[in-house]
Amino acid sequence: MVIGDEAIQLFNQIKDLRKERKRQTQRRKNLRFKIKSCEALEKNKLEILVQKSLVRSSQINSEIVLLEKKLSIVAEDFGKLYLQKINEYLRFFSTNLQLTKLNKKGSKFVYFLKISNHDVRSESDSISLRHTLSEGEKNALALSFFLARLALKPNIEDYLIVFDDPLSSLDYNRRNVTINLLANFARKANQFILLSHDLNFIKDFTLRVPDSLNLKIIFNGQTSLFIEQDVRTETLTGIFKDLLVLDAFIKYGETCDYNKRDVVRCIRPCIEGLFRIKYFTYIDDSKWLGDIIDFIRNANEDSIFYRQKDNLDALCDINDYSKIYHHSNPNYLEIPINTEELRAYCQRTLELLTKI
Repeated sequence: MVIGDEAIQLFNQIKDLRKERKRQTQRRKNLRFKIKSCEALEKNKLEILVQKSLVRSSQINSEIVLLEKKLSIVAEDFGKLYLQKINEYLRFFSTNLQLTKLNKKGSKFVYFLKISNHDVRSESDSISLRHTLSEGEKNALALSFFLARLALKPNIEDYLIVFDDPLSSLDYNRRNVTINLLANFARKANQFILLSHDLNFIKDFTLRVPDSLNLKIIFNGQTSLFIEQDVRTETLTGIFKDLLVLDAFIKYGETCDYNKRDVVRCIRPCIEGLFRIKYFTYIDDSKWLGDIIDFIRNANEDSIFYRQKDNLDALCDINDYSKIYHHSNPNYLEIPINTEELRAYCQRTLELLTKI
C-alpha cells in the first residue's frame, strides 16, 4: 500500500503509464498479425506504425523509471513523517510500544516495533505480533496508525470520518484519551460518525462535542429505523433513574412512557436510596424503608436519626401506600392504581426528599 497523497498521485500516474504500455504491446501484436497477410506497400506503412509504438513504449519505460524513483523518495519521506506522528499517538495509549524505524521493501514498509525495549519487526519471518501483543495493544497500534493518517491530511475539513466501535478491546485507562482524540477530529472534520454499543462512552463523547446528534436503531415490527436518542436519560441508574420516572409521571400523567406499576415501584427506592446516601455509615444494604422508619421512630435526642422525626408521618403514609403494590404483597398485581392518587404520592415523595 502506498501512503501519502503525493505518493498516491505518483502511483496512479505509473499505473496509467503501465496500462498504456500494455495497450502499445497489444497494438504491435495486432499490427504484426496484419503484416503477415497484406501487400508490400501496406506492409511498409504498418512496419512504420510498429516502430512508432516501440519508440512510445521505450518513452513510457523511461517515464515509469523516473516516476518510480520519485515515488520511492516521496514515500520514504512521508513514511518517516508518518512514523513520527504514529509515535505521538502511541504515547497516549501505551508507554511500552514505540516504532523505532522503517525500511522500504518493494512497495511495502517494514516497521520496527519496540515492545518494552525488545525489538520486533512487522515481517512474517520475525517475532509474530499476533502472539506478542495483547488485543488492546493491537487496537492501540492500529488506532494510532489511523489517527496519524488523519492528522497528516492537509484538508481534514473536507472529509467524512467514520469510527466503528473504537473502544473494542481497549482497556478503561485508554477510554478518556480516546474520547479526547476523537472529539478533536470531530470538531475539525466536515462530518464525523461514531458507532458504538457503549452508551456511557457515547455520553462522554457527546459532552465533549455538544453539537452531536445521537441516533439509535430500533425495529418497529416491519423495518429498522433511526430515531433520536436521549443518551443522558438512558444512562441514568439507581435513584436518579427512579426520580426521573416520578418526575415524568407528575408532569405528564398516563401520557408518559412509564406504566403506573413501574412508577409506584420507584417510590420506595428513591426514599431508601437518599437515606442510604445521607446516612451511609449507619444504614447497610440489608435495611429497607420499614427498618429506616423504625430507626427514626425509636430515636432519642442523641440519635443521628432524631431530626427525621418531623418527617415520620409522611414517611409512614408513603410507605403504607407503596407497599400495597410491592411484590411482597401476593395480590399486588390485582390491586388497581388510581392515576390522580399516584400523582399525588409522587409529588409528596419528591417534596419529602427535599426535607430529608
